[in-house]
Formats: sequence, C-alpha cells, structure tokens
Amino acid sequence: GDGCSNVANPIHTYLEPGEYTVTLTASDQYGCSDTVTKQQYVVVVPACDIKADFIADPTTGSAPLKVQFTDTSTGNPTMWKWDFGDGAMPMDVACSGGGCDNIANPYHTYLDPGTYTVTLTASDQYGCSDTVTKKEFIVVVPACDINADFVAEPLSGDAPLKVQFTDKSTGGATM
Repeated sequence: GDGCSNVANPIHTYLEPGEYTVTLTASDQYGCSDTVTKQQYVVVVPACDIKADFIADPTTGSAPLKVQFTDTSTGNPTMWKWDFGDGAMPMDVACSGGGCDNIANPYHTYLDPGTYTVTLTASDQYGCSDTVTKKEFIVVVPACDINADFVAEPLSGDAPLKVQFTDKSTGGATM
C-alpha cells in the first residue's frame, strides 16, 4: 500500500494512519505468476494522544445552579461522557434518542445544595480515551431567600429624636 518489496516474508512499518491495500505477486523462475490484492487489509490508527480536561462556569453558586461545562481536552476527541456527580443527565441541551452522553460542551443545572465531583471521559472513533475527575469541583449553596425589611417609630420629631428600629426581614437572616 505504501511501498514495495522483493522478499517472500517482509516486515513493513507503516508510518501514517490509514487503510492500506496490499498486493502480492508470486512468481517462479519459469515466468508463472499469480497476483492477489486485499483491499483495506492493514488499518493503522493514530497514536493515542487524548488528554481529557474541562472547565466550568460558574463553579459556585446558589441552587438551582446552571453550569456551562466546556471540553478543553487535547488530542481531538470526538465523543464525550459526562458524570456531573448528582446522577442526572445534562440539562438544557438538545438530546437525541441516545441520550446526552455525546456532548462536548453541555449545560447542567444542579438543583440541590451540595459539593459535586465531576468526571469527563473523552474518546475518539479508534477507541482511544482518557478520563479526568475533579473532586469537589462544583459547590452549590442553598438558595438565598432573605428579604431585608424594617420599620421605625417615630419617623419624625424634634431633636434629639430617639427612634426604635425593628427588623422585619424574612428568610432566616441571622445578622
């Protein structure tokens, strides 16, 4: 497919990825010969150089927390499998019948407060893959439902005016 040899049992090194057709012509000293060709007989796949990695924004916030994950893997992966640490599939993306596993840059919404470990496996069509796990990568805090409010009495008067302020905040404010 990419060279020639006059040896009966050659050893050949293929330097580039690809599918190679191999042809053998066997002959004797009397001029008798036969040829066989085998199409795409040798398949050379690229060296496995995938290194899985990702970033996310934001990594901290209150529930529900919508996070954009971005694949930063090297080595040209073509398939991605995400584990967001909460047992859920990616949300807010168009998912096909096979689910949402093969998305490079998914959104995911964390509904519950907690600390989440995220794992990405990046791979290619040749079976080359790499996995990265980022422990305690996403931190989701309870939703903030504090509403500050107060009243005061009296609201006007002669100096020196002594005013009583009363906190009317809701949502469990402690300070």
